[in-house]
Amino acid sequence: MRFNSTKSFRALSALAATCLTAFGHSQSTVAPVVAPPAAPAAVVDLPSASEIVAKSALATGAAAMRTHTSLTTVSGLEIQGMGIKGTVKSFLASPNRSSQITVISGIGEFQSGYDGKTGWVVDPMNGPRVLAGTELAQLSREADFFKDVDPGSQWDELTTTGSKEFNGLACWVVAAKRGTEKSTLYFETATHLLRGGEMEMDSPMGKIPVSAFIKEYKEFNGVQLPSVSQITQAGQTVVLTIESATFDTVPETQFALPKVIDALILADASADADDETESDSSAPASAPTTPATPTTPATPTTPTTPATPK
Repeated sequence: MRFNSTKSFRALSALAATCLTAFGHSQSTVAPVVAPPAAPAAVVDLPSASEIVAKSALATGAAAMRTHTSLTTVSGLEIQGMGIKGTVKSFLASPNRSSQITVISGIGEFQSGYDGKTGWVVDPMNGPRVLAGTELAQLSREADFFKDVDPGSQWDELTTTGSKEFNGLACWVVAAKRGTEKSTLYFETATHLLRGGEMEMDSPMGKIPVSAFIKEYKEFNGVQLPSVSQITQAGQTVVLTIESATFDTVPETQFALPKVIDALILADASADADDETESDSSAPASAPTTPATPTTPATPTTPTTPATPK
């Protein structure tokens, strides 16, 4: 599903070359214009990251979210410009369990989940996988039940770095870090709502730059959820639109590991056990003990000759 940008890249390259050529000619025929010195930028007092996320949690209804234990959402999915559509059914439970089923027309069904310890995915292209490393860390963050109402809870370090326009909205820029993961978050200055972020995501194809934009929020039971989100990666934009949201109806069985994932975990455990056994059996045996050298018998003492009687 990668976008073929070869023609677009060639066209942009040709346009850039034309502009540079024209610029070179203008330099030789037109006298340079000296621009007046720029006015010093206005000093803006930046709010602390803790202040920004606190106001964001208040705006999204974090207090109302904490009265619930689970959330089920059904969303429509569309890959813009490709005519591909699908549905996403997502299950979350406090504090950090998730299960998601995505069905894309003409491609198939994708599943993923996190039970608080094990993260996994099953898809028609890569098959079943048990996640580890950065992929597991990223999935565990997405499984945070309060991620949409308290984004600061997902990160170890948050620092306000400035302000800028993000998709047409004036936003505070916050640098976020957790372990080796880094992200840039954008909070709207007028509403304090999180409007998106940028980061690199790990995938079977390597690291992929991802940009997410929360276009609209909608209230469900006193909680503001991202009702329309746009995720852009590898030249493609996926739009997710929440169609329904239901609280406190997710059964515990929803987060049970699929049989195919259980089988992978058992196979990995068995392989590790075999490796240990092989390692033990290949270790050199202890060197045999050298027998002690026998003690040389003592030389017998010569008997004393009896004295001659007088």
